Amino acid sequence: MNQETLLKFIHRIITVNADAPGLALSELESILEKQGASRDLLDLIRAAKQGISESSPTMRKAVSESPVLSAKDLQTAIARAHEQKMREDMAARNGRC
Repeated sequence: MNQETLLKFIHRIITVNADAPGLALSELESILEKQGASRDLLDLIRAAKQGISESSPTMRKAVSESPVLSAKDLQTAIARAHEQKMREDMAARNGRC
């Protein structure tokens, strides 16, 4: 599998699978590990899983904004999810929910 194909899978999983995109990404990661995929491809999946775990709605929104997901688009979505998580954590620490 090449990076372009993997990004298509990641895009589809995140935008279509509202219930458990993290689980679907984990299963894809497992399949690719068994097939001996490169570290770069596995790192893309792991980064996407990280973004989903931090803020699934933010990841879904950011990824869905790109008709064709690129590695840069994915990194932007992950950064947005991380920033959202940080804002939520800060609000919780300051007594706001």
